[in-house]
Amino acid sequence: MVESLYSTVPDPCNDRTCSEKDCPKLVNKPLEDTVLFSQEGEKPDWKLLKEFLSREGPLTKPQCIKLLQLTIDMLKKEPNLVQVEEPICVVGDIHG
Repeated sequence: MVESLYSTVPDPCNDRTCSEKDCPKLVNKPLEDTVLFSQEGEKPDWKLLKEFLSREGPLTKPQCIKLLQLTIDMLKKEPNLVQVEEPICVVGDIHG
């Protein structure tokens, strides 16, 4: 990830229980669209997004909408019924 996104939150009271080197740095600004959607076909870089969100990185409203729209478009292409050959054994939850 781009290192300039990381920052350490100031400790004005000097009372943190862990040192700065032991705590992961947080993200201080949203990802740019060119970084988040850098893969071909405007697909998001999911590994980057996972790391970014695990560090409590913020997304913009347009980025959330675009991620949701890409997800909806992908799920619309998937069949909602799958036909399989007999014999079959279904184990576990089948209602959704």
